[in-house]
Amino acid sequence: MLLALSSKLYIGGKFANGAMSGAFVHLFNAEVVSSTYQAVKRYFSQKGGFVELGEATKQELINHKLVQRQILALKNGTAKVLNGNLSVDLTLHTFHVGDTGVVFNTVCLDNTCTTGFVGFVQAANGGSVATSPDTFSNPFGIGIEISPPYYYIPISWSITYPNNFRH
Repeated sequence: MLLALSSKLYIGGKFANGAMSGAFVHLFNAEVVSSTYQAVKRYFSQKGGFVELGEATKQELINHKLVQRQILALKNGTAKVLNGNLSVDLTLHTFHVGDTGVVFNTVCLDNTCTTGFVGFVQAANGGSVATSPDTFSNPFGIGIEISPPYYYIPISWSITYPNNFRH
């Protein structure tokens, strides 16, 4: 069950200067890429920057079998890890995204747990921290960039469920 979904970029620190504020204004007015054709066209436009992925692509990630399997394990209390990441391969239906990351972190109180997810990211620190957005780059797999890569704006969502981890 999807409770909250938003496009957010997680960057630490304060908005210390106008350049950072300008970057965020551009971020929230980002172009939407909904197909591989649009992704390649955008890449060769040499714009770089940030793009938002289309709603169908976001839902494909959220509903992917690995993500849903983790959600089910969290809800029924059988999850082996409460904080970590998943490597999700969307290549078959969404070639321009390919492999991407989903980081998740869980907080449990007495009766409930809430797990937050951040998708279309790269992970670090044991896999439970999103370090940067995923990118569209090197579309032909030749190992060199012929145009500036661009970044996908990460999405976030959360689920709340009964705490089945209590013993």
